[in-house]
Amino acid sequence: MGFSLATTRSLFRHRAVLLAAPDGAAEVARGSASEGQLAVLFPGQGSQRLGMGQELYGRFSVFAEALDEVCGLLDDHLPGLLRPVMWGEDEAALNDTAYAQPALFAVGVALSGCSSRWACGRLPGWALDR
Repeated sequence: MGFSLATTRSLFRHRAVLLAAPDGAAEVARGSASEGQLAVLFPGQGSQRLGMGQELYGRFSVFAEALDEVCGLLDDHLPGLLRPVMWGEDEAALNDTAYAQPALFAVGVALSGCSSRWACGRLPGWALDR
């Protein structure tokens, strides 16, 4: 959907976000587009799961390269290697903040690398995480 929004839809100056509800739609945000840097918002702790990113890693080299790079940088600051925890069988280890936060960040960085290469060719100027 993001690819279609970026490449096939009209670029309207005014934007709104609507959420469907049983009694109709609720407007949750409204604003005007402006020139500026691209921002990426990563999900917070609680959205991690064992095996996250593993299929993407095996299928897309751009994802694999980005994940290798960020895991390599993070591994020096963790009690152990990140990828074996992400792709292992110990859910409690992945749910530990020491691994959950870096794992989510690593997957988010790898995904944003894919989207910047495939969709709009822009690198984010901002990256936000919980």
